[in-house]
Amino acid sequence: MNAPDPNSPLMPEDSLDDPELGFGDEEEMSLEPAVHDVEISADDEPVSLNTDANVPLDVEPDADFSNQVDFTDNAPRLDQPEADSLIGGNDQAGALAMQSLRSELAGLQEERARLLDANRELTERLDAAAPTGEISRLQGQLGEARKHHADAEEEVRRLKSELESANARYERMEARQAQAEAEVPDDTRQEINLMDAQIKALQTENSQLKEALQEAQGAENRTEHAHDALTRKVKDLEGELDGLRGQLRESGEKLDAKITENTELGRELAVAKKALADQRDSANEVDRKGKEIEDRQAELASVAKALAEARAEIERLVPFEKEVARVEGLEDRITDLQEALLAKEKEAAEVQEKLDSEAARSYRLSQRRIPMLNAEVEQLQESNRELERKLQKAELRGNTFEEKSKELENKIADLQRALQGAKARAQDTAIVQAGAPEPESLVSDEVRRLTNRMQELEEERGALAGSIRKLSTAHRNELDKHTGRADNLEQESDRRYEELLKQRTQLRVLRERISGMLKLAEDLNGTTTGQRQPLLEALRKLADVPPDTN
Repeated sequence: MNAPDPNSPLMPEDSLDDPELGFGDEEEMSLEPAVHDVEISADDEPVSLNTDANVPLDVEPDADFSNQVDFTDNAPRLDQPEADSLIGGNDQAGALAMQSLRSELAGLQEERARLLDANRELTERLDAAAPTGEISRLQGQLGEARKHHADAEEEVRRLKSELESANARYERMEARQAQAEAEVPDDTRQEINLMDAQIKALQTENSQLKEALQEAQGAENRTEHAHDALTRKVKDLEGELDGLRGQLRESGEKLDAKITENTELGRELAVAKKALADQRDSANEVDRKGKEIEDRQAELASVAKALAEARAEIERLVPFEKEVARVEGLEDRITDLQEALLAKEKEAAEVQEKLDSEAARSYRLSQRRIPMLNAEVEQLQESNRELERKLQKAELRGNTFEEKSKELENKIADLQRALQGAKARAQDTAIVQAGAPEPESLVSDEVRRLTNRMQELEEERGALAGSIRKLSTAHRNELDKHTGRADNLEQESDRRYEELLKQRTQLRVLRERISGMLKLAEDLNGTTTGQRQPLLEALRKLADVPPDTN
């Protein structure tokens, strides 16, 4: 029997730096294999291998996969009765076999220490990582991997105890051999061959266990690499989210500055409009006073002329005393009409003043609502509607004033017709009192003055309505611009959020792949050589799954 050299290393020196096994300090690992989206099961433990972590496997497990077979079931045992009667003739071969077993056990212990170091390093990285939901779930998966690793350590301890028992049996055999050196039975060769077969079975099983441990190491290193990639992706996403929040804050600050600027412009515009309105009122007042003076002068001239004519006519018509009372009644009626006209003019002035105050109040209300346009859109719409209602009321009042003016014009026309009739009758009777003014000139002057005043009121009302409409249009345009910018920011935020969800889905699928690979690595530890081939094929196919681009 060819025993292994105890001084030769169990593994090549460069095997620890082989990138295909996932080891190495400075060699970067190959790109992580891509995955597809799969359904994620909510069960805590998988039901069977083909439903393990919902991993898409193309190879079904063997029917007898769940029946684990230990090499001791079909291998010869040292504690059999035949082994107790062994008397060694091949003492050197047994010593070499035990030394080989010890070397392999030392190699397994080194592998265990290396796995523990890698596990501690992975734990430290997980503790230092950001406590996000994805990392917490990965920590849970790592806990499962630790559990499986603990099971593997238990298996190593079991093998170590078996090795110790084998050493004890070997020592007992050496003692028996020392006692029976003189006699060697004929069946010793057969027993030695049985022992060689058992040692070969142990070596084969140890080789298989070493390969399984190497596979587990590769899976754990790939898990660590995937965890590092996940951590980097999470940090990148957090940085991108912080940048987006900063952009939103900057946009809000710019929006507030724009609102403040609009408020200041509105205040300046209100002050300028108020000054312009005051100047316009002063100019209108001066024009009105000048027109009143001109009207009074023309009225005095016409009255003086009419008075002279009336005196001449009265001197001519002195004998007609019976018509004096009638003329006096007409004069009293004209006086009443003049007083009524003055009262109506005063009422029209009051209406104009109320209209001006109402328009100024509406303008002040609209100016006070400017700072709240972007934050309270519904209040702005309500204020616009209120302003429109007030404008409608003002227009209604203006229309009412126009109707009253028309009524006054009609009354004046009726009075004028009555005066013309009275004048005609007076001319027919040739009885006109001296000094009476001409009624037609008085009525026409009053009608002209009222008409001019009405036109001025209408022009001022139109100018005020135009200013309010311009302000309303400017505010609405500014609001639409801010609303559009807010919509753009919201769309950008939705797009970033969808990208984040897509990346989280990819992280979840990667986590499920890692979980499936860890489960397959765990199953490899408890299977024989014939049963490992399907699992290795499934593991390779799982590692070659293309990435999900959805």
